[in-house]
Amino acid sequence: MTAARATGARSLRLDTAKNLKAAIGLYEDMGFAYRAPYPESDHFSDDELLPYLVFMEKRL
Repeated sequence: MTAARATGARSLRLDTAKNLKAAIGLYEDMGFAYRAPYPESDHFSDDELLPYLVFMEKRL
């Protein structure tokens, strides 16, 4: 996050599998919030995989 801020990024986005509860908990603890799928994700238009994903974002 420090490196992202240093480059001028205003937010970080991620997607992960819904069943990775420990990872999701870590992201929540780091301040990431749930959000809708975003077009920049490699999985944005993958209709088969999309139901199994969680999308999150943190404002920097």
